[in-house]
Amino acid sequence: MASFGLEGDGVIDSFFQLLWQKNSRLESCPSVLLPDTVVYKYRHPAYWYFTSAVDGQLKKKSRGNLANNKINESFIASRGNATSEIVSYYISVHQSKTERNAVIEFLDAKGLHDFLFNRDKIDNGFIQKFVEPKGARNSMIRAVWSPQVFMLERRVNKHSLFDRRFDVYDRAVTFEGPENRSEYTPVTAKRLVDRIETICLNVVGHIAQTTSQRVRISRMILNFKMDPDENLWFMFCSSLRLEDKFSKEGPEPLDLSFKFISAKDWVPPPTRKAQLPPVVKERLFECPNCKSCAGSDARCEITYKAAIIHYNPPLAGQIALVPPPKATSAKGPDTTGEEERKGREQTEYVHGG
Repeated sequence: MASFGLEGDGVIDSFFQLLWQKNSRLESCPSVLLPDTVVYKYRHPAYWYFTSAVDGQLKKKSRGNLANNKINESFIASRGNATSEIVSYYISVHQSKTERNAVIEFLDAKGLHDFLFNRDKIDNGFIQKFVEPKGARNSMIRAVWSPQVFMLERRVNKHSLFDRRFDVYDRAVTFEGPENRSEYTPVTAKRLVDRIETICLNVVGHIAQTTSQRVRISRMILNFKMDPDENLWFMFCSSLRLEDKFSKEGPEPLDLSFKFISAKDWVPPPTRKAQLPPVVKERLFECPNCKSCAGSDARCEITYKAAIIHYNPPLAGQIALVPPPKATSAKGPDTTGEEERKGREQTEYVHGG
């Protein structure tokens, strides 16, 4: 059976889409609470998933809402009575020919703003609203599921979330970081164990039904978090294997030792620009703002004033009249009438015309 790009370790960002898909009753996966999660594809926000406070269904916002200012406002405004400075965290996936890495970064309000408006999103990943933990120390519950095995483990960070003597990463990381940053605590409450096992079964059944049995999960690792009101939130899937009826050996074992890399420790491998065929190069141009390539039909001219307003709005009202440079022709230093006309137009653009 094809893996549909789902199998892997670290983080499976397409898993959110499978949970959102509607079943025959037009419902998303039951019993799944998901905080606001924005998935990035090819440098841009592509999907925004969240659990509705009205009907408890997993929903997806329209493309019109996938704007940086709306993401920033929503993540900040929805914090409620949050006491931690952490607003969200960003997990990016770095795939090479030889290895797969996942990098995690915890963001406060200033860091979120910088991420949304200033930073280049090179790799795919997602940004998710931070769920305040139950207690002063951050924690996470990991569920390992297969038809024969169900196991829960909780890791609690060793430091208080409010102890500013330590870096925010050292105060917040659990399963995503080195074991010396957190400690293991057993999950013994039967009610909680049954609750998470029911969610795992719902997930497996829902995905099989909504994909017409084409995607059948054989093993998975799901990560959950309990908030101060004892709401159980699904965070992300960190390992997934699918059934393959044609394989005699069965699926590969789950990677229980996979560790995320802190953003401050991550050193991206050197990259080199792909060599495009000359014909393709002629049809593309690189945007000077976002550095992405676009077709030549998307190119347009703008005035100097428009560029200044975009990159440095405070200077927009201080633009002085700048005389045009003296143009020269191929025949000599004299300026032709046509060149003088272009120079005057250029001056008007700078002045504000």
